[in-house]
Amino acid sequence: MSKIESNYFYNQPIMNNQFKNEALSANYYTDNRTLNDEFIMQHKKNGLFEKLYNQIKNITGLGTGSKKVKEAIEKSENNEITQEEAEKTIDKYRKSQANSEQVLGDFLSIGAAGRTYFKFRKQATMWNAEASINEKYYKELYQRKSFNNFIFKIQKSLHKSKTKTTIALTTLAALTGGIVKWASLFLNRVFVSDEFKTRKKDYNGAVLPDDKFMYNIDKKTKRSEGIKANFRNFASGAINGLMLPITTLGGAFVGVPAYFVGNSLNRYFVGNHVEKDKSFNSYIENLKNDSITHGALVAATAVPMAKKARFNSVLNKNLKTVIDKLKDKNLAESGFEGKTIVDELDDILVGSKEIKSILDNIDYKDKDAIANAISKLSDENIFAVKFLQIRNNKSNIVQALRENCPETYTLEEATEFIKNALGEGYTVRKLLGVGTIAETYLAKDKSGKDVCIKILKKGIDEEKILRDKEKFIEIVKNLEGKSSEEIEILLKNIDNLAEGIKNEVNFVNEMEAAKKLAKVTKSANVVKPIEVKNGVYVMEKAEGISLQSLAELNALQSLKTYYEKRLKNEPEIKELILKNLERINKQIEHTKSRMPDFDDAINLTTEDSNKILHEYMKVYTEQFVKLEKDGKILHADIHPGNIFINLKALRKGNGKLFTLIDTGNTVTMNKEQSLRALKLTSIVQRGSTQDIAEYALDGAKLPEGLTKEKAIELVKKDLDKCFFDTETKLEAMNNSTILDLTSNILKKYNIIQNDTQLNFNKARKSANNSLFDLIEILFNKKYGSFDYDTASKTERATTIGSAVITDLKLAHNFKEMLSKQEKLNLKLLDKAERKKYKNNPNLLKENDEKYLIYKLKQKLKDISRIPKEGSENV
Repeated sequence: MSKIESNYFYNQPIMNNQFKNEALSANYYTDNRTLNDEFIMQHKKNGLFEKLYNQIKNITGLGTGSKKVKEAIEKSENNEITQEEAEKTIDKYRKSQANSEQVLGDFLSIGAAGRTYFKFRKQATMWNAEASINEKYYKELYQRKSFNNFIFKIQKSLHKSKTKTTIALTTLAALTGGIVKWASLFLNRVFVSDEFKTRKKDYNGAVLPDDKFMYNIDKKTKRSEGIKANFRNFASGAINGLMLPITTLGGAFVGVPAYFVGNSLNRYFVGNHVEKDKSFNSYIENLKNDSITHGALVAATAVPMAKKARFNSVLNKNLKTVIDKLKDKNLAESGFEGKTIVDELDDILVGSKEIKSILDNIDYKDKDAIANAISKLSDENIFAVKFLQIRNNKSNIVQALRENCPETYTLEEATEFIKNALGEGYTVRKLLGVGTIAETYLAKDKSGKDVCIKILKKGIDEEKILRDKEKFIEIVKNLEGKSSEEIEILLKNIDNLAEGIKNEVNFVNEMEAAKKLAKVTKSANVVKPIEVKNGVYVMEKAEGISLQSLAELNALQSLKTYYEKRLKNEPEIKELILKNLERINKQIEHTKSRMPDFDDAINLTTEDSNKILHEYMKVYTEQFVKLEKDGKILHADIHPGNIFINLKALRKGNGKLFTLIDTGNTVTMNKEQSLRALKLTSIVQRGSTQDIAEYALDGAKLPEGLTKEKAIELVKKDLDKCFFDTETKLEAMNNSTILDLTSNILKKYNIIQNDTQLNFNKARKSANNSLFDLIEILFNKKYGSFDYDTASKTERATTIGSAVITDLKLAHNFKEMLSKQEKLNLKLLDKAERKKYKNNPNLLKENDEKYLIYKLKQKLKDISRIPKEGSENV
């Protein structure tokens, strides 16, 4: 409406409500608009994408853009064409722009819904396959539990029923599609479009009462239209998700075309809020008039969708074949079973006569006896102590070795020793902890600031390490049943291990390593060194408590909860339970005395535990997966006693949660070693036996007469048997286990592998212990208070289902984190290397029958390993 028309309309002396309503219902404004007014109004409705699309049409001349509309209006004003013809051009423009908005929403909606549907469908299909090949195992195992097959029933219900799986996945895809389309189109127009906006200037500034009335009416009308448009967009996006099963049922050649026919109908009849009188004929006309946007959508989404549909078709076919071959099968040993070199050396030394005699005579309930045994082990061989320290079990001696070894100095002796080394600058307050190599004391400097002072334990020095190394070497040399080549490999790795332990007694090395580690560690703090002088190391005090202490407290709290439940349900053994509770409470008090943040630790919530675990996964990924351009340094001993958690930072919600201490043992990897580790991760995940064989033989020492080409052929043949036959077992494959497997295969052909990264593998094993402790803390916080015996069937099912989902979510998040970092690592390669890496023809496709055998064999359970009825380990 023009300014003159508006003033005339509003300034009439008589304008009652009936007249106003009649004016509105008679479309007064529409009747008084010029063609140019109508075009401007439609043009203002354009969102960001419509504006871009309009520019494309104007430049290319394809479709009806604003340029053609202006030309039609001008011709109408010059009487070259009729007004009706010009109005049709404006109408085409309006519909074209509305279609472009809908196509944008569909493009994003289909992409998001499809990614969700196909990704989770693949995961559900693989889980279903795992349940299918282990059906007998699960039934046999869980019928011996009090919940009588519950986990198996839930897994079977959710993942073996195709109908339930499809309903769940389709619902998830529908929600994703609906939310994405609604949000994307809302954001597309919210800042730049006038489609659902009412401006006061169009109503003379809404000053007069009649102006205000018309302004409010228009505002309410447009708000209502906006809500309806948002609802239509959500519904249309949800339908995009709901139709996705068509693509898997019909396949690439039938299902995908049918999907896009359904999508175009959905877009017109549900999503389109512009056209009021819709019919099939107008739908066909709509397709003709705006074939560009419809064609662009199909071109952009049909090919990837067809590939996904084809992939799923092949996956389903091959998976059925593999399930039939593996179902409830007890596979034989491959003949290449063995332990990692770390584990092998551990067994050799800890199982030696001298060490075994100490361990076999410990009263594990007596703290003094454990402390005495640790002293004897340290005197006998420090390497044995180090091996025991990184074992993943909850025995009292392993827990004590991480943080609570017996001290070798009294507080007075330590104070005197520190004073002689450093002078009068520090006041020693108390013992903080004792490890296998050193003792750490809390002190204050001259300014009153807390610091930690570290001194070597009595009897521990570089000469001691070298003497114990020689003892270890003698034990290995005298092993029976080992070839000279095997002995050579073990001795080579003892040298590697000794080098790491020797570094721990050199405090200057530890201080320099802390500085280097701090430069490359972004996800955690590294304890800040102050000075090293006369064999004494001064550093800033790490904030918070050690993971070891937190894990210990968590275990004690869980045990306390367990006995408190038994106290209610088993009054007949009340006295025995009370004695156990008294013992546990004393242990909690002892732990409390060593924990400055005890209250924060004991009040840890499930959300806190989840955040701590997530942040630790970042630390783990950075330390063991992230690569640096020129190589990197990493902490080689992140056992639970060497990582501190800042609970105050957790409460505040800012600052790094972790601090790494005890940096004496680090591993330095150059760029070449890092890239080799990256390559190994990829080829192990995809089961590339050719590449694994080449990797294992890189730098290896071959026996006389065996060429490298022949060696690769032999090793590949054995790997093919281990990976792809359906007769032999295969444990879970990762970098460590594949090195173990290839090492055992190489032994068969008397090939000496070039692998001296024992310290790196030991470091990863140590860090895994910390990860397992954090997972246990999370599960205890989340499910520890659940009383299974008194719970109803529904409550049991809900809790078990939640635990399964929690476990899956943790595994998924960790895998995603590692995968994301590996992709970032690829950027270290130049373009040619990256292309070769990504397009490696030896990598198996994920729906290939061999790949599926390789993956599912790693998931196959051995029914013979189920404990017998009545066993405490069931």
